[in-house]
Amino acid sequence: DPVLNVIGRDPRVAHIHVNQAKAKVFATPFYETKALNIAARAAEGKWIGRMDQDTIIGKRFFDWFAAGKAAAGSVYFSPRRQLPEGVMVEQDGNNYNDAPTRTAYNSAVGILLMGRETWHSQRGYCEALKHFNHMEVEFLQRLEKSHPIRFFAPEIDMPFYHIWHGRQDCVTRVQNDLGHCPLNGEDWGLLT
Repeated sequence: DPVLNVIGRDPRVAHIHVNQAKAKVFATPFYETKALNIAARAAEGKWIGRMDQDTIIGKRFFDWFAAGKAAAGSVYFSPRRQLPEGVMVEQDGNNYNDAPTRTAYNSAVGILLMGRETWHSQRGYCEALKHFNHMEVEFLQRLEKSHPIRFFAPEIDMPFYHIWHGRQDCVTRVQNDLGHCPLNGEDWGLLT
């Protein structure tokens, strides 16, 4: 079922449903870069925040953002904390999944935040990366050539919380090849 049918409508949230027949034309079981670019292309707000679907964002981030701390033209990155098994609420004091001082080049994403104009100017994630891992690394390497990247986890004490789950799928998943990352064409984030 489409997510909309499961969680219901909220006027603050836009849902994009991709027809299964259209999604099946891609040779990958989960085309995350395309899915994120579709959402970014459809976004209407000033900011785009990308986190994994198994991540909770805590109050400190929203307080920081509401206080106008995010500067236009900057890109923000933070790793995340790891919640213990069975915990699905914001909870500090837990182990860091990666230390707050680690960069996007060697840690899991808590949040990647930038202005919508910045995302669009870069044409989003490299859609040649159709498989698993390295998509943030490539995107940030491209972004840092023209936009300052702020690793802001220490500033807000990393209020991003990964919900625990088993990871047996990592062994068998095809890894992305960072050697093949051409700039997306004008059709980035669109289904043809």
